[in-house]
Amino acid sequence: MATRMVRARRSPTSRRGLTIVEAVVGAALLIGGSAGFLLSLHASSRLADYLSQLQFALNAVDSKLQELSTTPFDTLWTSAQFAAARRPGLPTGQCMGLLANTPCNDPNGPLPDGNLIVQIRQPLIDQQLNPINPSLLEIHVAARWRAVTRPIGEDVNGNGQLDPGEDVNGNGWVDSPAMVTLVIGRRS
Repeated sequence: MATRMVRARRSPTSRRGLTIVEAVVGAALLIGGSAGFLLSLHASSRLADYLSQLQFALNAVDSKLQELSTTPFDTLWTSAQFAAARRPGLPTGQCMGLLANTPCNDPNGPLPDGNLIVQIRQPLIDQQLNPINPSLLEIHVAARWRAVTRPIGEDVNGNGQLDPGEDVNGNGWVDSPAMVTLVIGRRS
C-alpha cells in the first residue's frame, strides 16, 4: 500500500509576516508623520512666541497712547519735545519709550529689543482749513521689535525714521502689526 503524503494547505487568513515593501512603506509613514508632527510643534512654538511679543508691543503702544492723550494739544503741536515727530514731508518718528525722549533700543524701555515710534501730523483736511493753527492732530504710535532674526514693522533698521524703501505702502506712517492712530481735537 502506498502512502500518500498530504500537504497541509494554508488558509488565506494565516499569518505570513511582512514583506520588505510593506516594512519600508510602514517605516516611511512613521518617519514622515513624526517629522510632520515635530515641524508643526516647532511652528506653533514660534507662533506662540510671536503672539506673546505682539501682545507685549500692543500693551506698550496702548500705554504710550494713553500718556500722549493726556498731553495738552498745544504741547503736542508746539513743544520741542515732539518736534521730531512733526517733521514735514515724510514724517519721521521720534523713538520714545514710556517716558519722552527714551533713546532707541533702550534695553530698559517698554520693548527690550525694539522701540516705539511716535508720529504727529495735521490731517490733510485740517491743513487746508487751518494751515497755521491746527484744530485736529493725528497721533500715530507704532512698535518695532525683532522676532527671532527678523524685524517686525516698517522701520527695519530700528532708527525711528522712515528711511528710503522702508515705507512699503507709501502712507508716510511707520506701520507695524502693533500700531494705533488717534485723532484728537483742540478744545475750545
